[in-house]
Amino acid sequence: AIFVVEQRSPYPDLDGLDQGAWHLLLRVEGALAGYARLISPPVRIGRVAVAAELRGHGLGRRLMEEALRFCRERYPAQDIVLAAQLPLVPFYSSFGFTVISEPYEDFGVMHVEMRLGWTS
Repeated sequence: AIFVVEQRSPYPDLDGLDQGAWHLLLRVEGALAGYARLISPPVRIGRVAVAAELRGHGLGRRLMEEALRFCRERYPAQDIVLAAQLPLVPFYSSFGFTVISEPYEDFGVMHVEMRLGWTS
C-alpha cells in the first residue's frame, strides 16, 4: 500500500527477486509495522517501508539496524547497496551510506544509489 497508494505509483514491481530474498518483518503488538527485503549478490537492502501511522517513532531506524546486522552476519566483508528516495538520503547517510550515483527516476520517484562499505 505504501508504494502503490501512498506514493501513487501503480506500476508493477515484479522483479523476480522475492523468492530468493530474505524478508524482514517488523511487528508492533502483533501487527505488521515495517518491512525490508534483503538480497545477495550483491548485498542489497530494498523495499524498506514503515506504516504511515507508525512513522516518527524510530521504527525505521530499528528496521535498518536489524537489516544491517543481518547483512553483516550473513554476508561478511561485502558492501551493502540500496536505492534511496531523495528525501531519505539523510536517513540512510546516518548509517554510513554514501551516494554513488546521480539522481534517477524510478516510476516517477527520484532516487540515488547508495553504498555502505564493509569496513564502515
